[in-house]
Amino acid sequence: MKEIIEVERAPEVFRDHFDECLKHFGKQLNSVSNKVRLKTIKSFADFCGVAQPTVKRWFDESWSPPNGEARIKSMCYLDACGYRVIEFERMPKVLRSFAELIGFGIVSAREASDLIENKKLSRMYELFRGATLTDEKRDRMWNVWKERRHALEQKKKDMNGSQSVPRISKAGGLFGVLGGLVVLLEGLSENELKELLDPQFLQIVSRLNGVCSKTFEMEKKPVSTNQTEIAKGADNES
Repeated sequence: MKEIIEVERAPEVFRDHFDECLKHFGKQLNSVSNKVRLKTIKSFADFCGVAQPTVKRWFDESWSPPNGEARIKSMCYLDACGYRVIEFERMPKVLRSFAELIGFGIVSAREASDLIENKKLSRMYELFRGATLTDEKRDRMWNVWKERRHALEQKKKDMNGSQSVPRISKAGGLFGVLGGLVVLLEGLSENELKELLDPQFLQIVSRLNGVCSKTFEMEKKPVSTNQTEIAKGADNES
């Protein structure tokens, strides 16, 4: 049986479809210093091979997210930051590993398409979007990956150890969830609030209260208050 061994991935901090992961990533950058934000945008742009203004537009909900090669590269970048993109996660392993060859720049999209003998580049992109993957194509992808796996593994290890790679904390995502919950609860009528007098809900509130109490106790110790941990050490740079 053909086995693909993966390099250790960054801890999961957020899971959703590609568009939502991209929006979430962009929103997280709004909570850090301008210096860190610009450095992260440059890192993202360099990885995807696009201009920095292009990346900024991707974060704007009024613009369309990237397609083609830039989409594959973006998925790989987000994955390295701890995002679990559902479309990426659902790909068969051999297809995802083949996509990573493109995402990490081991081969270009055009080269990858030629290597699996796809005459049209669009046909290869259709495979990444869920089109039927034949055994013949699967074998070709596996062989292409096998010949280049060491180069890919090294690229991924280098990226994991790079300070230019953002590290999004789980706390960053929780702030948005909890904030939205508070807004929702505050908007309930008196009758709707009475419906919440359920043992299960009260148990959840009690557990949340315990977490809050523990957090307040930790205020006595020096802790970071940043919502995100992006580009470790970047704020300390001159």
